[in-house]
Amino acid sequence: MLALEAIAPGGQAGSSSRIENYLGFPLGISGQDLAGRAFVQAEKFGAQIAVARRATAIKCDSRPFPIECDGDEPVRGQAIVIACGAAYRKLQVSCRLRTSRDSKGRPYTMEPRQWRRSSAKAKT
Repeated sequence: MLALEAIAPGGQAGSSSRIENYLGFPLGISGQDLAGRAFVQAEKFGAQIAVARRATAIKCDSRPFPIECDGDEPVRGQAIVIACGAAYRKLQVSCRLRTSRDSKGRPYTMEPRQWRRSSAKAKT
């Protein structure tokens, strides 16, 4: 098994400063630490991981499938799993929203009709 990682191991999780909702880590773990553990475990079971190697094309007309990589020799695979990752996007909304924080400092968003209620509570 060969995993091609275009940037760094772990994808989006690997770039997170803190992950607090991952099973088995009740105190949380940094994304880099979690990615490092996954890397070690994958190698333990025989996976090879090529970091900073981006797949650019797959030819599906023969097996094993040739996978072209940025400026490198192609690699071949009997099976292919494509994980394209995720990208952060800003929510596009037509009305104005106000961000506030709860009693524990966590951010949340209020719609305009909620502003009046929260302002009234703050005055009392």
